[in-house]
Amino acid sequence: MSITFEVPDITQILAWIGALTGVGALLWQVLSWRRLSHNVRVSSTNAWFIYDDVAGEAMVCVIARNLGTSAVTITGWGISIGSENAVNLSPSPQSAQTPHRLEPGAEANFHMPSLDLFDRQAASGEKFKNMRPWVRLATGKQVTSRRGIPLRTS
Repeated sequence: MSITFEVPDITQILAWIGALTGVGALLWQVLSWRRLSHNVRVSSTNAWFIYDDVAGEAMVCVIARNLGTSAVTITGWGISIGSENAVNLSPSPQSAQTPHRLEPGAEANFHMPSLDLFDRQAASGEKFKNMRPWVRLATGKQVTSRRGIPLRTS
């Protein structure tokens, strides 16, 4: 019994090298393209503003963070309550104004009075954990938080 090896032709070797580098380059381009876009994440938290050592109105703060590598513009924001979108028509002076350009690595904070949300919750019967903060981007995409707002009924 003898084992023989056939030496491949140089063109076959070069063809395999070209195919592997071509696939590698294509994967690199896809990964680079996906990284070079905006990546906005939305969350929410409670906020209180203190004026002259007196606590002001309790607010829900909607936070939009750009984790991507390119800027994007936020054109609107709100909190979805069932099929309704609650939008704050009289934004707090501490809120970012829309349209707001969100640079890479930056965040924007938008505030809505908690009392407004308690009133809407009482009227709709929707649980706070089902109320989702969202922002609308200039691209037309609406990015919604995976979690509800951090309020509880007493």
